[in-house]
Amino acid sequence: MITDGTGVKSFSYNTSVALPLGANVTATATRGAFASGSNAPTAASLGSTSEFSAAVTVINAPTAAEVTVSGRVVSSTGSPLSAAVITMTDQNGNSHTARTNSFGYFTFTDIPSGGAYIVGTQRRGFTFDSFMLQVKDAVSDVTITAK
Repeated sequence: MITDGTGVKSFSYNTSVALPLGANVTATATRGAFASGSNAPTAASLGSTSEFSAAVTVINAPTAAEVTVSGRVVSSTGSPLSAAVITMTDQNGNSHTARTNSFGYFTFTDIPSGGAYIVGTQRRGFTFDSFMLQVKDAVSDVTITAK
């Protein structure tokens, strides 16, 4: 890239590295001349590097792929529990809720992958421990057992 007469050049850069929301990004420029017909500067043409640019804050964090999380809620004896309410809450307080069917099965759809969720379960007459579930890909084998 070549700057304008005042040394300014606007550009964009796409990276395959996920940058977290709120991260600051800066850039530098290095003076150099390219050899005729070459995409790389010659050793003799390498020059000085500019100061850091002003920081730009990431305002659009990459979206994670959405996956399905499913499983079953059972009593301490292994019997299916219908009408149990399962809640998955992420670190930002966003909650997703599902209810078991008559066979104790539940399914969450559109769950962002790459995060940790606190899973809580409620069903009248039963007690459950909350637990953390790390979601990297689709999960289909969650078994929640009443105490």
